[in-house]
Amino acid sequence: MKKALLLASLLLVGSSAFAGVDPNTYEPKEGFTLTNKWLKDGKHFSSEWKALSFAGSAYARTAAIAGDKIYVAWSKVVEAGEVIDYGNLNEFDFNGNFIRQIKLTLNGEPLAYSAPLSCNQVGCDDFGHVYVAGYTTGMITEDGALKPFKIYTVDLETGAVTLAAELNLTDGEAQADYSGRVDYCHVIGDITGKEARAVAMCAVNAGSKLLVYGWSREQGGDWAPHFADGEYATWEATESYPADQTSWSYAPMVTIIKDDEFSGELFYVDGFTTLPALYNTDGTMLESFASIENGDMLPKAGTNGVGEVNIGGTDFLLYSFAQYDQNPGCQAVISKLGENQSFNGMTELWRIPADGLGSTVDGTGFSDTGTRIHSIQTVKFVDVNGKEGAYIVTFKCMNGIGVYVLAEEGFVDSGVADVEMDLNAPIEYYNLNGVRVDSRNLVPGLYITRQGAKASKVVVK
Repeated sequence: MKKALLLASLLLVGSSAFAGVDPNTYEPKEGFTLTNKWLKDGKHFSSEWKALSFAGSAYARTAAIAGDKIYVAWSKVVEAGEVIDYGNLNEFDFNGNFIRQIKLTLNGEPLAYSAPLSCNQVGCDDFGHVYVAGYTTGMITEDGALKPFKIYTVDLETGAVTLAAELNLTDGEAQADYSGRVDYCHVIGDITGKEARAVAMCAVNAGSKLLVYGWSREQGGDWAPHFADGEYATWEATESYPADQTSWSYAPMVTIIKDDEFSGELFYVDGFTTLPALYNTDGTMLESFASIENGDMLPKAGTNGVGEVNIGGTDFLLYSFAQYDQNPGCQAVISKLGENQSFNGMTELWRIPADGLGSTVDGTGFSDTGTRIHSIQTVKFVDVNGKEGAYIVTFKCMNGIGVYVLAEEGFVDSGVADVEMDLNAPIEYYNLNGVRVDSRNLVPGLYITRQGAKASKVVVK
């Protein structure tokens, strides 16, 4: 599926046109470059950052790239000088210009069904659908009935949201120790189920278990439990790092690893009491920071955010490193994974920003509710010469937002209007007669692969 990016050319009257550039220098390393496109934060550009209506709020917590725009989710709006519950998206272009605030409505009414966190999560699936979700206090009601977690797609023109996933536990999971608060979710594939399968996952803030909820839908099918061959929506980790943790604690985040079939077999979890670790659907912890010999690379607990991207055949792990009370505060690390995507042999390349985004805390006194989360998003692309790169959005509630470009050396950034977002599309396999075949049942031989507008030949041995 070809996705071309087109830059917005006009800003609404009264929008902020200022976008600063990270003053730090990032030298090329190991065949890759890192550059900053723009930065709005409390440390380097304080007055411009504070001019944004959501910058001082603990209720703007996640950000996402969607096409040629970047969106920050906020569960409040300011009307006539009063702050009210109303889910909305704050829209930026790729030059860092604030364009508009999109108020979200459900059935014509303000999206405030789980106030004050009705728009806690914003994301974009692999087919360009922007989705939002609020939090749920638990998947089971006080009388034991199942309560769904709801994800909505957004009409970016009108702000109207449409229910895309109403996700439940099974009857066999309707017990208190399987229920917990969900703050954030991640979706891969096509959330609508029209063009591909989809997987949705949430890490659970539960008191006694390391739980993840998961659901999947085949193309054209309905949502169903994702784990244990479709039998259960709940999954429990048997290990954590640090070891012997009994829950992820506050506001954990899950990041699903994408593969050709959007299988949802591998995923990271980063919790308030744990560091990022890679798991599979069997409950096994495959990789963690227990393998890291360099203690300087260990992130601080209590700041949640992790992502992964492959560029030029090299796997990178991105993770939240420093909390607001560190010096410097609110940094993310870009590291190169070891052989076979392992943490063992992982090399730190850069920290962004090199001197941090800021050191602002939300001041609620309850473990600093808003500033636990560090939203890290990546989107891959290729330039006109076939060089690979990725846009990286780093957003820390109340501290700042920046967009960086991680790319192979020699990459030409000619502007997002020339970028084709083909690398997010699924890879399709065809035999030499042009007949599409199932990639899960390939026999040895020569095949043609197609990913978006890009085609190539591969040999399966």
